[in-house]
Amino acid sequence: MQLVDPFPGKYDASDPFGSHGYGRTNGHTGSDWIVGAGSPIPAIGDGEVVAVGWHPGNGNYLAVRLEDGHVYAYLHMDRPAPVTVGQKVTRGQTIGYVGNTGTNSQGSHLHITISDAVTAYIGLGHLIDPWQFIQDHLTTAPLFEGDTVLFIRIQSTARGIALIGPGYFRQLKTDEEVQQSDPLISKHLTGNDRQFDLWRSMAVAGQEAKSA
Repeated sequence: MQLVDPFPGKYDASDPFGSHGYGRTNGHTGSDWIVGAGSPIPAIGDGEVVAVGWHPGNGNYLAVRLEDGHVYAYLHMDRPAPVTVGQKVTRGQTIGYVGNTGTNSQGSHLHITISDAVTAYIGLGHLIDPWQFIQDHLTTAPLFEGDTVLFIRIQSTARGIALIGPGYFRQLKTDEEVQQSDPLISKHLTGNDRQFDLWRSMAVAGQEAKSA
């Protein structure tokens, strides 16, 4: 199963899943992406629409069941979703628009909740961290044709994602560090802009050498 980040670089890391910010009693039920009102929202993954409607606290919402049984719900949309219950949607398809509806919203943004229940749109079911779930299933592509698709994702909030092959990642570790932990099983790292630029330049240089 492959997913997409709905708005790369717009994830609100200051208010993650489970956060008790904004006076919450039970913790944040999902993850937020700070995006302007009216922005088209892509389906993060293929699935079937299982709920569409209005909730006083969460505003316009919709929920989609993925092929693995998880349900992702979009909240606070600025208008009713342009899809209906039972409709099949595909990854990347526009299925809503960012808004600020419902009393639980404090500014235009996309809120995603993921659980094992259709009622994910009201925070019910076994909830999981949407940001981490998306990161674990991100659609990726190999840097070099024919190479093993086994990469470390380097995330820079300001600049996006760089895909670095295992060989390059090893260059950034000492032999002792490599022996202590296998660097090839890491899913993603978060780096500052200087590190991001370094890792990206290494990937570009490697790609040019491969194609020469």
